[in-house]
Amino acid sequence: MRPLTKITLIWLFCISNVMAEGFMDFNLSMLDPVEQARIEAERARLAEEQLRLDAAKSCEELYLEIRQLYAQTYSSRPGYWDNPVNHTILLASTVISPAYYGLIYTGAMDYKQGLDAETRRERLNTLRQYSAGMRCFSG
Repeated sequence: MRPLTKITLIWLFCISNVMAEGFMDFNLSMLDPVEQARIEAERARLAEEQLRLDAAKSCEELYLEIRQLYAQTYSSRPGYWDNPVNHTILLASTVISPAYYGLIYTGAMDYKQGLDAETRRERLNTLRQYSAGMRCFSG
């Protein structure tokens, strides 16, 4: 096998692992209805259990989790084209053509991090609602 083919296969494997998580709902729609209903029921049960655990938390625990999620969600990372790694990949691709695959990989990672950030934002909103309901920060 030629080295270029090996590099291509390695990049495709890495990207498929990164993107697989983002397409979970798409993959779920391809299952048979019984299995799909079982997975949806399990998700609902886990969400209900998480809500029950959140309701039992104290104001301090809520505040600590909100602070941790806020730091993870709103980190200051550069945009796709402002990222110095992508600039380096573009420069390297002038000499080594398979380096272009690095742009695909960083794009896939940005996409995955965006999905993770959206999940954390939803969790932040839920925790803020509990905190407000408990009147944690009222005088």
